[in-house]
Amino acid sequence: MQSIIDKLEKNYTLLYADYRECLDEQPELIQRMLDAKSLDELYDKYEEWDLYYAEMKSINYIIDNLDLTEEEEEWIEDFDNRNIIEEEIRNRDDSTYFEDVLKNTMPMPIRLSLHSNYDCMNSDYAMSPYVYD
Repeated sequence: MQSIIDKLEKNYTLLYADYRECLDEQPELIQRMLDAKSLDELYDKYEEWDLYYAEMKSINYIIDNLDLTEEEEEWIEDFDNRNIIEEEIRNRDDSTYFEDVLKNTMPMPIRLSLHSNYDCMNSDYAMSPYVYD
């Protein structure tokens, strides 16, 4: 097992966010995240967007392209042993999928209500020593 782990690279990127993957068409999701002050709703999209399938596809590609001996291939064919290697690959994942999706999202105009403790703002007219006709 250790010989297989030694053949793994230091880091892997299992999920990649294409520049077209964004939340531009989902303002309701953004509003719910802002209201909740949390990204949990975005992380819940992991299953809905089939990201698990994409992640497993990447893991299988990595395992299939390892230069394994016959003995190592026999060892990895066992379901439990394969899970150990898959978990090791996940631990080396450096993907920032959700952060990239948020970066790809265009800025949205918002409306803010500004409140002040001042009754009014002094203008040049009111502060000027000169009289305007």
